[in-house]
Amino acid sequence: MSLDGLVIRALVHEMQACLGGRINKIYQPSDHDIVMHIRAQGSNFKLLISANPTYPRIHFTEKTFMNPLEAPMFCMLMRKHFEGGIIRAIEQADCERIIRINVNQRDEVGDLGTKTLIVELTGRHSNIIMTDPATGKIIDGIHHVTPAISSYRVVLPGSMYTPPPDQHKTDPLRTEQSKFCGLFQNGADPDSESIAARLVRLFSGISPLIANEIVYRSGLDRALPAGEIDGPGLASLWDAFSQVTTQVSKHHYIPVIVTDHAGKSVFSVVELKHAMGTVKTFDSVSECLEEYYGDKAERDTIKQRTLDLVRLLQNEKTKNVKKLEKLNETILKAQDADKYRIMGELLTSSIHLIRKGDKEAKVVNYYEEDGKVETIPLDPQLTPAENAQRYFKMYTKAKNSAVAVREQIRRTEEEIVYLDTLLQQLKDANLLEIEEIRQELAEQGYIRQRN
Repeated sequence: MSLDGLVIRALVHEMQACLGGRINKIYQPSDHDIVMHIRAQGSNFKLLISANPTYPRIHFTEKTFMNPLEAPMFCMLMRKHFEGGIIRAIEQADCERIIRINVNQRDEVGDLGTKTLIVELTGRHSNIIMTDPATGKIIDGIHHVTPAISSYRVVLPGSMYTPPPDQHKTDPLRTEQSKFCGLFQNGADPDSESIAARLVRLFSGISPLIANEIVYRSGLDRALPAGEIDGPGLASLWDAFSQVTTQVSKHHYIPVIVTDHAGKSVFSVVELKHAMGTVKTFDSVSECLEEYYGDKAERDTIKQRTLDLVRLLQNEKTKNVKKLEKLNETILKAQDADKYRIMGELLTSSIHLIRKGDKEAKVVNYYEEDGKVETIPLDPQLTPAENAQRYFKMYTKAKNSAVAVREQIRRTEEEIVYLDTLLQQLKDANLLEIEEIRQELAEQGYIRQRN
């Protein structure tokens, strides 16, 4: 991924502007994201921290976020332990994608204490964890990890904090030429792996993107297996490796996004000479990440926010379509109502020919031109007159139900159109519009409103 240890180093360097600053407000706009409003060195900063499993990141932002009316529990704890606090340190763990933010804050009785916010930007396992450095215990994590999820570590309130598994890699920024060559030559397992793959395996913070950049700058053939590099080749590889690491060590960053002809983008804090496409540079790492992740993360958030609504609307539409089918079947049956009236009239005109106890009556149908004989079923427990009245009642009931069913059909068809309209609106809705649709559905009774 583009968000490697070198980018994290650049971000931590950029965030040093917050040292000594006060955290004025904390919000949690989504299940994965925290936004801090910080006042430091006479300026206002808005820091986004995201443990999104697809787009984990941390950077300053200018975006406006829509926050829930009721703050989640994690946000409430963040406010309790960090809001009003002073940022004392922002540090990266070696060259890994882990950041520690130490904050001093006075508790309810006025005693000064320190809490640490650990930001783990490790892909789908990303997390934001509040800890008490005095005890080493976790206050809470934005994502809980139970023993059923991980046998290595638990992220639950009250448990001891355990860092992610050590990958046993070497810090590239503290590596000299002799150590680099020794590691690379002795790291010949397997010999068939590519040069870039070996760089990623041996050194922390080096992503495949940066490894490919180093190989490109070295002039070596990317297809050449790492185990086949000779002495001059290894020297060229060191020179390219040193170019990148020296630049990063001195905090000389070039935030850049490169977009290829297919629209796929990558970003880095060093110049990407090997990447072909449109190049856009930025004044800060935060601006770079804001542009790269902005639309992607928002689309992802919109997808998550609409998932339950789309499922609800589709289920409601399916129910209404089935209801409409049954109502139309009822209308078809109601169209036969006249036959009950005719049966009643035929029984009435031939009542003198029928006796109580008869199970059927054969009468001439004078409504037909040929005057054919109709067989009408009877209830033997009823008198001839009562049998006739029974058919008249069936006629009245069928006729009246047809009126009611047609009204239900009209309402059901309107409901289907309404649901289709909302489904169409959700395809192009922004976060504000999604919440408005959610509120509308709650008012209509589709969603149970919170007390």
